[in-house]
Amino acid sequence: MAESNLCAVLWQEGPASGEDVSCEASEGCGNVCEESRAVPQAGPGELQIRVQAVGICGSDVSLWKNAAIGQTALKDPLVLGHEPCGTVAGVGPGVTGFAVGDLVAMSPNISCYTCRPCREGRQNLCDNRTKMATPPTDGCIANFIVWPSRLCYKLPPGITPNEGAFIQPIALALHGCQMAGIRPGHRVLICGADINEERLKFLASVTKGSTVHVQGETPEDTAERVKKELGGFADVTLECSAAPTSIAVSFYATKLGGCVLLAGISPDAETKIPLRSITAKELNVKGMFRFANDYETAVELISSRAIDARPLVTHTFPLENVTEAFEAAARGERHLWIQKHRNKYKGGNIRASVISSRRVTATMAQVNLCAVLYGKRDLRMENQPIPQPGPNELQIRMLVVGICGSDVGMWEGAMSPGTTLPIMDPIVLGHEPCGVVCGLGFSVSGFAIGDKVTMDPNLSCRACRTCKSGRHNLCEKGIAMMTEHPTDGCLSNYIVWPADLCYR
Repeated sequence: MAESNLCAVLWQEGPASGEDVSCEASEGCGNVCEESRAVPQAGPGELQIRVQAVGICGSDVSLWKNAAIGQTALKDPLVLGHEPCGTVAGVGPGVTGFAVGDLVAMSPNISCYTCRPCREGRQNLCDNRTKMATPPTDGCIANFIVWPSRLCYKLPPGITPNEGAFIQPIALALHGCQMAGIRPGHRVLICGADINEERLKFLASVTKGSTVHVQGETPEDTAERVKKELGGFADVTLECSAAPTSIAVSFYATKLGGCVLLAGISPDAETKIPLRSITAKELNVKGMFRFANDYETAVELISSRAIDARPLVTHTFPLENVTEAFEAAARGERHLWIQKHRNKYKGGNIRASVISSRRVTATMAQVNLCAVLYGKRDLRMENQPIPQPGPNELQIRMLVVGICGSDVGMWEGAMSPGTTLPIMDPIVLGHEPCGVVCGLGFSVSGFAIGDKVTMDPNLSCRACRTCKSGRHNLCEKGIAMMTEHPTDGCLSNYIVWPADLCYR
């Protein structure tokens, strides 16, 4: 692969004097620089990806124009881009299901999968969320990135990187449609801002809907035009711009008892809304933020070409013309920015950061006494090796374990829990644990040695559609529970358990 990693980096003021990077700036906008950085290497659970295509959307343009995300000014240089598609160039330790050369789309949203919103299936509202091109997380407009494999999705042969880069915006659209409860036969109004005739003409060419170009009208007058075009007020309105006039139209143009989904994010903390219209019409008003559990469906729709994204690609730009691509996006031209790779980038300033991984383990007695079931009422106390925590695991010294009816049933019948199947191998009993943390594995945060914790005994994949919807007990890959072969229970001095299943 290339020995350097060319990235499109946004600087608020531009690089300091002497920085060996190539920058272009447009009037009133941030400085986008072509900067060569070290090629990142895939760590545990990660893929190294050679990026092939990245889409540019309105939030990218806003970040480029203002060097700020909402009310937060950009403090440090940031790689742009969050709508990626690329090919696997390297597979990190512990990753399965991917091979070098696979074409993949990447969900740009990172969530912890441990907080309450994540466990409820609302990863978009994660208490610890971050996203590509959102500080401190760099984006994907680069030759190479590394990304968690659980957020990567293989695409079938025949699908192009251009199409794959549309999966992220399609996931957003799906999330909005699901939140708004759109059904066949509904009259649906989509409100936007900064619309021009070219965009409306293109929209009409790829849909069967009507378009209304609003210029110098009151929101009430526009609502009447919408009613005429739709044959009635909208059942559902999707407001996608956060422009005050467009927001007002969305409320006036929606039928009695209808739904208004606010999907646009305003740079202003407060916006006026026609409250009387909302209450008098008993409108169901919802907010929307990013997406959750929609990426798999978006991948399926693109992969099957149930949604054909190919007509949406009208402009492409090489990596070297990043500023030109953003200027075109700011003018409202439809485009997809396609990255071209260089084998060598001369004059680049190589920047790299190294994060040191470490394992912390407390001093402990070198004894791990376990209650092991061999057969009917054949429970033996054995001294087994003390387990050591791996990545994202805690080593726990057990303090208390409850015994319930299923434990007694196993002991009396030597049967697997909830079945009539005999146990095949000796297994440690117990699944109602509480203990104290005595060791931290790699990548664990939020816990310290000495913390008293309880543990959820159910292991699920956390990656299938059912798990992501919050129904971990129905995991599509089969849930594994303490005392269910091959998973030992917790009637022992020490166990290791995933940190995201432990609670202080």
